[in-house]
Amino acid sequence: MDKKVRKILILSIYQSTMSMKTYAYLQKKYFEQKENYQVEYVDLYSKSFLKRLSRVLFYKNEKEFDCALTHEPILMKALINSNAKKKAAIIHDWAGLTYEVSWKRIFWKLIFKCSLKANKLVFISRFAKEEFTDFYHQYQIPQNKVIYGGINEIFFESLQKRQKQYDFIHIARNARNKNFKFILQILKHFNDKKLLRIGEISPQDAAFIKAHNLKASVIERCSEEDKKKYLEESKILLFPSLYEGFGLPPVEAAASNCYVLSANNTGLLESNLEENLLPLEESIWIERINKMFSEEDEKILKKQREFAQSFRIERFFNEVEKFIFEK
Repeated sequence: MDKKVRKILILSIYQSTMSMKTYAYLQKKYFEQKENYQVEYVDLYSKSFLKRLSRVLFYKNEKEFDCALTHEPILMKALINSNAKKKAAIIHDWAGLTYEVSWKRIFWKLIFKCSLKANKLVFISRFAKEEFTDFYHQYQIPQNKVIYGGINEIFFESLQKRQKQYDFIHIARNARNKNFKFILQILKHFNDKKLLRIGEISPQDAAFIKAHNLKASVIERCSEEDKKKYLEESKILLFPSLYEGFGLPPVEAAASNCYVLSANNTGLLESNLEENLLPLEESIWIERINKMFSEEDEKILKKQREFAQSFRIERFFNEVEKFIFEK
C-alpha cells in the first residue's frame, strides 16, 4: 500500500460491555499504530435512549475522510451519512431482526437496509453472510468478503494455570438469544457446582437462582484482563446460545485453557471445534458435563488452544484493512 496519509472515521454507540464496542475501540488502536493513518473515533453512546435514537437517525459528520467504518449495525444510517470516500460496514449479526419485539423489528429493517449503500461489507462468518444475502436477496449486494472475527491479543499472552475457582462460566449480555435460562436448568442438576456469570441478568433469573438455592455469582461487567483471569479460573464455559453471528466467548475460553460446551447452531458452528458442539437438549448436556468432571482431557484443551490461534484480532484487522483499500 502507498504511504499517503489516510483519514479514518470509526463510529461506535454501544455500551462498553458489548463485544462490537470492543472491536471498534481495538480497530482504532490498530490504525493509530500505523504512521500513515489519522483516526477519528466517534463514540455516540449516551445513557439517554432519546439521545441515542437521535444520533442513530440524524448523526452526520461533514469532515472529509478516506474511509468511514462501523462494527455496529444500528449505525448503518450514520455510516452512510458520513462524508467519506469509502464506507465499510463490518457485519456481526442481525439479532435485531430475529429476537426483538415486532415494533422494533420495523425500525431495525429500516436501519439495516442502509448497509446496502456501503461500498464494502465484511462478514465475520459464513453464517452472517448467508443470513444477510438471504434477507436481501432481491437487492444488489455491495462488494463483500467473509473475514473471520478475532479475539483480543490479551488472551494469547502468557497462560496462567490457575486453581479452578468455578465449575462453570457463562459470558453474555442480558438477551433472550443468549439462553441463560437453559444454563439455570442445567445448574439445578449440579447444585454442588459453582457458576460465574459475567453480564447482567434479569430480575426473573435472579429470582430463579434464589428460589432454587443455586451457587451462581454474577459480575455485571469486567475488563478484558479480568475476563481472561476468570476464564483461566473456570473449568467449563457453557454457551447454549440460540443465535450468534460468530461467538467470541468460546474462542476466548479455548485460548484460556477452559473447556467449552456450545450450542450447535448459527455462527457457533464456525467458532467452535466440532467436538465441543451439542444440540440444545438438557439430557445431552448433563451427560457430557458429568463425563467432563470424571475425566480430564488435556488433549482437547491443547486442541482448543491451537484452534483459537486462527482467530487473532491482529490478523482480522489486517485482512479488513487490505480489503477496504484494495482497488
